[in-house]
Amino acid sequence: MKESILRMIHWYRDALAAVVLLLIFAFFLSSSRHIQVMIASSVDAKFFPIVICSVGIVLCAINVALGIVRGNKLRSKESEQTAVGQASASERSAAVKSALSIVSIIVYLVLIEPLGFILASALYLFVQIMLLSERGKRHPIIYVVIAVAVSAVCYLFFRNIFYLMLPSGILPF
Repeated sequence: MKESILRMIHWYRDALAAVVLLLIFAFFLSSSRHIQVMIASSVDAKFFPIVICSVGIVLCAINVALGIVRGNKLRSKESEQTAVGQASASERSAAVKSALSIVSIIVYLVLIEPLGFILASALYLFVQIMLLSERGKRHPIIYVVIAVAVSAVCYLFFRNIFYLMLPSGILPF
């Protein structure tokens, strides 16, 4: 009985993690509705928490569905699979990528003030894209262009539309 429950958790762990995250987003969405607004504006103190939580809930719901589909595939593959080493190697690779992603987020948070938003974000995006792409299909030059473009657009968007000052770091603007 215990072994079958552990197998189910193993197969559907992505869906379970998405459900937990969905519940966290739902809690924060509920909590953000009680934020007091001091200044009347179209973009007030409630706007970003509600948008982020709503988008998070939608993405988590999609991940729940995808996690169930992946769990079903894993369950059927495990019954067919005979080579145990192949599954454990892919699990180790996923664990290493997850750990490196967490490290890259921490490095990003440390570097955002001295380097500035654009450079730190571009560096973070480049590293994250390289981590998530397949080894044989990487295109670093395209990834650099995408990372710099996305960082610059985000900087301009937040600075000129929402009038938020992001760290400029070593850049003169």
